[in-house]
Amino acid sequence: MMNSSSDDDSSNSDFADQPDCYKRLCHIGEGTYGVVYKGINVKSKRVVAMKKIKFDDTTEGIPPSCLREISILKMLKHKNIIKLLNLCVERDRIYLILEYMQCDLKQVMNVYYPRLPSKMTKSLMWQLLQALSYCHLKRIMHRDLKPQNLLVNEFGILKVADFGLARSFSLPCRTYSHDVVTLWYRPPELLLGCKFYGASIDVWSAGCIFAEMICNEPLFSGDSEIGQLFKIFQILGTPNAVVWPEFPNLPDSSREFPFWTPVKDLKSVVRGISNNEKELLQKMLIYNPDERISSSAAMKHKYFLNVSVENLEKLKRTDK
Repeated sequence: MMNSSSDDDSSNSDFADQPDCYKRLCHIGEGTYGVVYKGINVKSKRVVAMKKIKFDDTTEGIPPSCLREISILKMLKHKNIIKLLNLCVERDRIYLILEYMQCDLKQVMNVYYPRLPSKMTKSLMWQLLQALSYCHLKRIMHRDLKPQNLLVNEFGILKVADFGLARSFSLPCRTYSHDVVTLWYRPPELLLGCKFYGASIDVWSAGCIFAEMICNEPLFSGDSEIGQLFKIFQILGTPNAVVWPEFPNLPDSSREFPFWTPVKDLKSVVRGISNNEKELLQKMLIYNPDERISSSAAMKHKYFLNVSVENLEKLKRTDK
């Protein structure tokens, strides 16, 4: 158990300094910079998620990445973004107390194997884009979108989590690290060493997740950076200066790349994709980041006509 400030929903963003106790129940996952446990507030009996971040012996105090995540989570207030309820600080570690969600999107896809119902895919994708549109409006890019970082409950509510790699961005773009985003969801500009980028990197990742929800397998599953790049080229075709003017000038671009023509129809790669889904996916996977559809524009696509939140009845049997 540990002392903390209150996790009452009515508490303000400064976390009122009231004593409380939490108890770890079981391990449920790994975050970018920490281990996540299911826990309980012993006083209120509220079930929570507890993200433990241990201080490195070589650093003084809370790691900068942790401070950044805390700052961003305290700033972002949206129904589709995980809520930071509280902080618990011990001598050599800090716990982020977060609202508890039953499982992540990858687990949902496994439960509904071989594929999610189409209405469910639409609902979850809509909620993801709502969260991204809000983040991007606030000048925040997540930089590590993947199914494991999208949390879902039995009521079909999706929340974006794990902001350990998130950063604010500015216009015009400034330099950032290109070694972000899990490999399978990493956009080509990062694979090619681009250090000037913005919110469009999240849209590419969301597009990869969209395709994975439709056919229940990763769209680009490389085992190295060059392997990942070639997986993309094999489906979308090897880019050139016509489709992507900056392509020849990127640090890791090469004239020696193999030449692939794009597949004639994404339906041959993404099994079961509808025409509207295919049209939206193609806009999300445009090579040129400046031409890639934005999260807010994607929400206006005709695919989302008559969208509604779908209950996930099968999840009632998956909670630990």
